[in-house]
Amino acid sequence: MRTATCKLHSLSPYSQSRMHQEEKGDKENHDDYEKRTWRSKAHTTEDGHIFMPPTAFTLGLAEAAKFNPRGIPGRGKSTYTKHFRSGVMVTDGPVLDIKASEVEGEWVNCNSDGVRGSGKRVMRCFPTMPKWAADVVFYVLDDTITEEVFEATMREFGAFIGIGRFRPANGGYYGRFEGDSVKWSNGGGYRVLTSPRLAAPRLAPRRHAAQHGSTLHISPRLSTPLRRTPQRGASPRNASQRLAPPHYAPLRGASRRNATRNLTLT
Repeated sequence: MRTATCKLHSLSPYSQSRMHQEEKGDKENHDDYEKRTWRSKAHTTEDGHIFMPPTAFTLGLAEAAKFNPRGIPGRGKSTYTKHFRSGVMVTDGPVLDIKASEVEGEWVNCNSDGVRGSGKRVMRCFPTMPKWAADVVFYVLDDTITEEVFEATMREFGAFIGIGRFRPANGGYYGRFEGDSVKWSNGGGYRVLTSPRLAAPRLAPRRHAAQHGSTLHISPRLSTPLRRTPQRGASPRNASQRLAPPHYAPLRGASRRNATRNLTLT
């Protein structure tokens, strides 16, 4: 297992929209409820500091790998997408030097149910931070992911995916960031083992040429004996080397109960 400590800073404001369970008062209208509870939409620690959810980085990096799928050298059309989705994780979200009581709110005219273009629009307020900087530790469990591929995917994560509300992946422009540096370190005691790919068995041709009139035995699992037809104009001497694409036809008068079938080259 490797760890990549990424030093990041913002390129655009960062806004959070956590779903909270604040109850609405009996005679409280929507505007009053929003003014009272909008700070509850921020992710906070016990001492009131805002932190960035670790899943935002885990899922965002996997989405960046899917956004620009890179092929794995030597593995055909396989890409790194599934390796980022299941082989990288962030366990601890970075805590910002910002308290929820000091953050500013942004009022937005948005859909009442949170679904774009669905129906009635209302005013909502979201905690928004104009700037931020943090160190995020990524645990890279999959050895298939190289350092170069990880760093390139991180750059695309900050530029095209982003984090938080109104991020680029959702058609917005908040939540963009870039990295200052990446520090790699190797852990111990854990390594992902991948089994070799199972290739389909290849059938090699027989070295002795099957001459005209020779007989071969085939598996009794075939329900009907088959006849292979050589290419037109081929002499009996080189019939086995100049066979056309296989054309199979059942032999006349064959019995399906026989345990062994005979295949005749004509």
